[in-house]
Amino acid sequence: MSAPSKQRLRELLTWIADTEAHNGYPISEGPKNPDGDIPDEVFRDIRYLADHGLCRPEYLEQHNDMRWHWAEPVRITTQGLDWLSEDGGLTAEKRTLTVKFDEDQFKALLIAKVDQSDATEEEKSKVKEAISKGSTVVLQAALTEVTKTGIAFLPHGFQWLQKLFVG
Repeated sequence: MSAPSKQRLRELLTWIADTEAHNGYPISEGPKNPDGDIPDEVFRDIRYLADHGLCRPEYLEQHNDMRWHWAEPVRITTQGLDWLSEDGGLTAEKRTLTVKFDEDQFKALLIAKVDQSDATEEEKSKVKEAISKGSTVVLQAALTEVTKTGIAFLPHGFQWLQKLFVG
């Protein structure tokens, strides 16, 4: 058994989220097979979403006879709303590590690195001026790249990380 397609899950969860239209997803009003039965994939998709905390069915179980038994409605959770949002909502924000770095201090570090280079004084001057006038957005991007590169080139990186995090 493979995981359902993200597109299908997104469509189902979007429908569940539209509480103004139906006050929770009424399974009985969802897609039907030609014989009028609700397809197993709908139940499996709802179960999958529920297992990941994205929706909360009132009751949904597959019994030994392999038939699904349910009670309506299915409601979206806050985690489900965040999964649907483009920016990941508060879930993404909670998992964001915020590092405050003084802009002037960062510029001074970058300029010091330029001064250590073998470039000509003219080249150094141009780069230092660009750094001095750099916008916050550009500096944030530079800080991200510097951090990635710094971690990639840590001497004895594993040992350093092990000592820092494990002790």
